[in-house]
Formats: sequence, structure tokens, C-alpha cells
Amino acid sequence: GFISEEYPDGFQGAPVSDSLLRGLVAVGAIIATVDADRASGITQQLDASGEPVLAPGDWVVKTGNTEHTVVLDEEKITVDGEEVDVGFTYTPGDKLIDVAVGNDTVTIQLKPTLKGCTITTRGFSHNLEVFPARIAHLSNFMLEKIPPDLSKLLICPMPGLLVKLHVKEGDEVQLGQPLATVEAMKMENILRAEKQAVVVKILGKEGDSLAVDSVILELD
Repeated sequence: GFISEEYPDGFQGAPVSDSLLRGLVAVGAIIATVDADRASGITQQLDASGEPVLAPGDWVVKTGNTEHTVVLDEEKITVDGEEVDVGFTYTPGDKLIDVAVGNDTVTIQLKPTLKGCTITTRGFSHNLEVFPARIAHLSNFMLEKIPPDLSKLLICPMPGLLVKLHVKEGDEVQLGQPLATVEAMKMENILRAEKQAVVVKILGKEGDSLAVDSVILELD
């Protein structure tokens, strides 16, 4: 009962100091620079002036509703005009790295995203959107597509034959309970309930040939 007693609203991660947050912002910009520098190695790339493409040193990093200006040069790294002391070793593709921010050292988990990366440390995930400073203002026009809610649908994960339905409309199902069996490549795959729910509608029938993402049944 420790978590429920100490964190009645759930554990949201350890508080992040301003200095650590600036360090993580700098990490996001440095990683973007390394990735951009690697991409610039692709041959026959030219910028608008006909010169070879170089990785930018000025970045805008968004965390939530806050924008941070990051400048990387040979002598120092600044975030919002304040010098940041940060050090780590990174190779493109790394998912877990140790980062020194001032006198503090943290282990962070990296997950690339469409606009930057997600950095998780001390139980909290920081979603960083990283843009070269010269085009950062265009990010306001990059509308994000919100994925549809599929939590109430049982979807076929692969092409196959619906060989058995284990439930009927009106049944109350429990977490992990078998709902349907799909045969694919001579293997039977049992699809199970991911939560407690009620079967409200069955759209597939035994013997159906299903395509990927075909809806088998609806839950409520």
C-alpha cells in the first residue's frame, strides 16, 4: 500500500529542477545536431545557395507550451541565454544514456518522435519538439493528426481466418479472457480482452477471412 498511501493521486515522477530541465533541453538539441550531422553525410545534398548541407547550431526546443532557445557553439551551450554544463556520450540509435548536468548525473531513456524525442528520467517523460531556429515558426502550421480511439474495438492484427468466437453479444468479459481465435500461416492466435468490458456488437463470424485491422467486435 506504499504507493497508494504516499501518492494518492498516482506517481507522476520526481520533480525536475530548472537546471535539470535546461540540461534535458540541451540534450534534445545536441541529439538533433548529431542526427542532422549524420544525415548531412548523404552525398549530393546542397542547400539553397548550392553549398553542402551543414547541421544547424541554433535550435528551438518546445516542452509543453514553453519554447526554449538553444545555441550550440564550440565554446559553450546556452539555453535561453544561460550557459549549461552538460556532458554525455551519444551514438545515433542509443536508447539509454547517462547524462551529467552540472554536478548531477541522471540516466535517461530516449525515444525518437516525429518532431524530436521523448526523454524519460526519474519517472517522468519529457516530450521535446526540436526545430532548427530558422524554421521553428513554421511548426505552428504542422497540425498533428489525433489517432482514433480503438480501445473499444477488437481488431484483427494480421490477415487470417476467424476460426472461433469465444463470446457473444451481451457477455461481460474480464482482463485476459479469450475473445476470438484467428488462424494465420497455420498458427492459431488467441485475441484476449485488454480490460473488463461488455460485448455490445459482434461484426465478424466464424469462417470469415479477415484483413489487417478488420473489426471483429465492439466493447463497452
